[in-house]
Amino acid sequence: MAALRLAAIALTGCLAEPSPPSCPATRPLTELDTPAEDMSPWMSEDRRWILFHRFDRTTNKSIVFEARRNSATDAFDTVVPVTQGIDLDFDPVGSEDGNTVWYVEGDGTLGDNILAVQRKPDGTFGPPMQAFAELGPVLHPRFTRDQLTIVYGYPAGVAIATRPDLATPFTTEVATLGNAREPTITADGATVYFQAAVDPPYMLQQADRSGTGFTNVHPVVIDGLDDAGWPSIQSDGKTLLVSALTGTSLDVWIVCE
Repeated sequence: MAALRLAAIALTGCLAEPSPPSCPATRPLTELDTPAEDMSPWMSEDRRWILFHRFDRTTNKSIVFEARRNSATDAFDTVVPVTQGIDLDFDPVGSEDGNTVWYVEGDGTLGDNILAVQRKPDGTFGPPMQAFAELGPVLHPRFTRDQLTIVYGYPAGVAIATRPDLATPFTTEVATLGNAREPTITADGATVYFQAAVDPPYMLQQADRSGTGFTNVHPVVIDGLDDAGWPSIQSDGKTLLVSALTGTSLDVWIVCE
């Protein structure tokens, strides 16, 4: 049975420390697979809406895509583009109401602006507008469930920023986890998952927040996958979306579902 094992402690939940999870499956979401690189997934809490970006090595462009399904046990339906991919559009994250998508637009190295698009009444998305300019260059932004804490990659590693309410700009609080990138954060803001390298092996790891720093940094080992990156943790504290190699290309996998 595929299972998610941690080197030291179990995955933390959003309200309390759960018992070590019993994971029924580690599997690729094959309905999303293409020969291109399908990367950086994010999924809504009802598990019916997924976002990811698709990088095409032949054109050197990436586009943000979305897909939906009727229930959490169904396969996702037709994949639909969210962005136009004029440059590199990557690392998407959505609002739980399904009406806003944030993503990074840039050269894919140090990141660039976080842009936001709003869903129109016809279901398509409007033009992008800059968001969270106070953060500067970022990669792979991920929120806590209340959207008052954001974790993101930046040129020196991983940073965390907070705000008191949704109308106030973020203030960087923690920027002390170096040699790390593509982070995600648990719903309670207590634990961060990240990859330690830009190229394989990606070396998925976990760290706990402690004051203005991080402690208990250790590897995350996923049964059935030799290597994984671009993690996104659900608020149950155990279900993890990752990108991992299937053959010669990166695909979206779900772990500990």
